[in-house]
Amino acid sequence: MAFGLFAVGGLAVGYMACGGAAIAWLAACGGAVVAHNFALGRAAALAQHANDPAARTFARNSVLLSHAFLFVNLSILVSCLSMVARRFLVAKAITPGGG
Repeated sequence: MAFGLFAVGGLAVGYMACGGAAIAWLAACGGAVVAHNFALGRAAALAQHANDPAARTFARNSVLLSHAFLFVNLSILVSCLSMVARRFLVAKAITPGGG
């Protein structure tokens, strides 16, 4: 779940958003998306320009939307690495003698 100006996540809400379910003011991309101006959705899209050439052109020229797949994969990678690091650090702290 992500909130912000440029939100990327499973459920993303922001000015520009990309995710499985995305809600945005300017533009959104993902599975099911709702936006005020531009929307590119695989399952459903609701916007003034939904899955049309204007929306595709905007997404192609937008850094966030054109690289959304990369951003989603990087966020998943960082999340997984932080979980592994947390488990490693907790296991180190519990071990007698700290090592």
